[in-house]
Order: sequence, then C-alpha cells, then structure tokens
Amino acid sequence: MQITVLLAQPSQEGNGKYEFTLQLTNGTQTEQRSMLIFLFFLREKLAGAPIPMTGDMIDCALYESLLLAEEATRAAWKAVNLLAFGDKTRGQLEIKLRQKGFSAQASAAAARFCQQRGYIREEEHLLRLMQVLCDQKLYGPARIRQAVRERRFSRATIQAVFAAAMAELDFDAALDKRISQMKEDAFSGRENTAKSYASLMRYGFQADQIRAALKRIGCDDADAADGTDDDAQPSDMTED
Repeated sequence: MQITVLLAQPSQEGNGKYEFTLQLTNGTQTEQRSMLIFLFFLREKLAGAPIPMTGDMIDCALYESLLLAEEATRAAWKAVNLLAFGDKTRGQLEIKLRQKGFSAQASAAAARFCQQRGYIREEEHLLRLMQVLCDQKLYGPARIRQAVRERRFSRATIQAVFAAAMAELDFDAALDKRISQMKEDAFSGRENTAKSYASLMRYGFQADQIRAALKRIGCDDADAADGTDDDAQPSDMTED
C-alpha cells in the first residue's frame, strides 16, 4: 500500500493539535483519510521520529503510529467529558474508556494525558472522598480502606496522603452519630447487641471502637459479649 501525506499542518483550532490528510492507494483503489491529533500523542507515538510533512510518503509502520495517536486523541476527548461528570482516578478512567470501546493502549495514553495536564488530581480526590465517607456516609476505617481500593487510586497517591488523612478523620464522631441512628433497643440483650455489633462492623468499625463509643454514651451494655474477634484487623493500605 502506498501512503501519501496530502496535508500536514498545525490545526487552525490551535490547542496543540495537528491535522493530517492522507491518501491511501492499494492497486487501483484510492481513499483519503483525515486525522486530528494532539501534539502530545503525536510526539509520544513517533518516539523521536520527525513529524510527517505535506508531500511525504510514509510506510505502514508510521501510518499505524498515526492511527494510534488519533485513537488516543479521541480517547482523551472522551476522558475529559467523563471527568466533567465527577472525579475519577487514573485507573478508573482507563476502565471507563475501555468500556467505551477504546483500546487498552489508547485508554492508558488518554488517562496519562489527563493526569499530566492536571485534569486528574488524585491526591485531592482521595482527601475529598475520605472526608465524605467519614463525615457523611459515617464509614469506619475498614470500610474506607475498601472504598479506596475499589476506586483504584495509585500506590503513589495512597502512600502520599492516606495515612495522614486517616489520622485526621473523626471516626469517634462518625460512630457516635451512626449509633444514635439505631433503634433504642439495639444494645438491649445479648442477641440485639451481637446484631448491632455486626452491623457497625460492616460499616468498618472495630469491636474496641464500638465498646468505647457505647461507654461514651453511657450504655449499660457496653461490656456485653458481642461475639466478635478483637484480633481481626483490616490490612494496611500500603501492604497491597
């Protein structure tokens, strides 16, 4: 196949984009293809090779590189639209893009582009998320760890802010409020107490935290048997 660059120039739209018109000839068949590519992806995919110019003949390998750069550009546009609807981690964004039909390579490139351009701010996202989960959702430490894992924050982000953020969260207040929302007989009798402990532990609180909270509010059953294993502790985020 013969591939000729009919047009190669910076886009009139600006914003670091390049436009191409290629003519593809295969025997007696000829077709034209137009492309709009972010310079970010063009340089990345060409890996140091010069940008094709108008009138150049290019080989199939270079053509494939242009196709990958074009797909990454389309993925980046979609990524920006997805981020407009709410915060996403780089990992979440890659998954969303693949679900939209983009290749793994284009999805990863688009997510990297968004992060480098500051559209993804994982540390700020993580801090906001943890605050909301504690203060509004009334989650305990274990449930917050689980939520952070599910959202695929990068290891670097977790190592940078997770431990310090956990230390600042008011889990006592969250637990006290959750207990205040339970039925009046939630800790009346052994069976009710065990069920209430189990419910609170599903929200991420440990047995010792629950006992301390019950003592704070003067519950007579604070020391009642709860059927829990005090030695069971959630794994540390940094051990994944």
